[in-house]
Amino acid sequence: QIAGVPNDDAAALVSQLLSVSGGATTSNETVTQGVCSGTFSGGLTVGPNFLIDSGVILSSGSVVGIAPPNSSDTLSVQLNTPGDPFLNSLVPGYTTFDACVLEFDFSCPAGSAGSNVAFRYNFTSEEYNEWVGSPYNDVFGWQLNGTNIALLPGGTTPVAINNVNNGLNAAYYNDTDSGDFGGSPPYAIEADGYVSTLTATGSANYATNHIKLAIGDAGDRIYDSWVMLEQGSFECIVQLRIDVKPGSNPNCINPKPRGVVSVAFFGSADVDVSMIDQGPLAYAGAPVLRCASEDVDWDGYDDLVCKFAKADMTDLPQPGDDCAFIPVSGTCLDGLKWEGLDHACVPGDPTCEAGTPVPTP
Repeated sequence: QIAGVPNDDAAALVSQLLSVSGGATTSNETVTQGVCSGTFSGGLTVGPNFLIDSGVILSSGSVVGIAPPNSSDTLSVQLNTPGDPFLNSLVPGYTTFDACVLEFDFSCPAGSAGSNVAFRYNFTSEEYNEWVGSPYNDVFGWQLNGTNIALLPGGTTPVAINNVNNGLNAAYYNDTDSGDFGGSPPYAIEADGYVSTLTATGSANYATNHIKLAIGDAGDRIYDSWVMLEQGSFECIVQLRIDVKPGSNPNCINPKPRGVVSVAFFGSADVDVSMIDQGPLAYAGAPVLRCASEDVDWDGYDDLVCKFAKADMTDLPQPGDDCAFIPVSGTCLDGLKWEGLDHACVPGDPTCEAGTPVPTP
C-alpha cells in the first residue's frame, strides 16, 4: 500500500526526482522543515489513473497521513507554517496556510534555451468532496522561472480543489470519498479524492533555472492535501531544430511510395548531432535508412541528414488534409532525450499548390 516517510533533507529529495538520463545538474536545494516532506512508495496500489509508484511527497500536513485505509474525512495535521505568495496567486481571492515548499536551481547540459523539462505528479486531498466550491481550495503549483506549469491539459487551469472535482474537469478526477461509497471507498488511499497522473512541462530558458514546488491549505489550516512527484521523472529534453526536405518550405511530400525524404537535424555550439542514437530513429512512422554528416546551413557545425523511405511512412497527412507538424524524438548515445518538430504537406493541400511558406511553431 502507499506509504509516506518524512524526510526534510532537500538535496536527497531532489536527487530522488532526477532522471538517470535527464542530464540536469542541481544546486541550492531547500525544503520546509518537518513532517510535510518526504518519500513515498506503493503508489501503484492506489487505483486507476494513479500511475506513479514511488518518489517525493509534499503535504499541507504530514506525509504519513497518505496511507490507507480512508478512515477519516477530516484528517488534519497543522504545520503552523505561513502560506505562500505563489500559491495565493494561483487561487485569487484565497489566502494559503501551512505551505510546504521544495525549491532548487538547475541547469541542463545542452544549452540554456535548448531544453524542455518535465516531471509527473498526482494531487490528492481531504478537502474532497465536501468542500468543493467553498472558500477552502487547497492548491499545488510548480513554478519554473516564475511561471506556474502545474496545469491541466490545455495549459491554463491550475491544479486545485475547485478546479478538478466531480463537477469540473471530472475526466481528471477520481472520487474515493467514503461518504459517497457507503463507508467503503474504492481506492487504497486516505485522501477523499485524487487527480489523475499529470505531466508538467516547461522551457529551461536560462543557463541556471529555478524551480519551486509548493502545496498548501487555502482558506484555513485544516484538512490535509498531498502531491506525489514521480521518482526519476524530472529530466531535461533537448530541443533540436530539424528541417524536412532541407531548404524547402512548404515541405510538400508526394505520397506515392517511391523515393525517400531527407530530414536534417541541426547541430550547434550546444548540440553535437553525432551523439544522436540513429538505430531507433524514425520519421512519420518510417525507420531510418541511412544518415550522413553535412553542414546544411553553413554555420560551421555538423548537421545530420537522414533518409526515410516514403513507402514506410504511415503518419503523413492524407490528400486533402491540411499541413501537419510531425514530432520526431529520440535519445542520444549518453541517454539524454531530444525532440524536434517540422511540418509536412501533401499535394492537393492549398499550401502546397500556392507554395505558401509555413511559419515555424
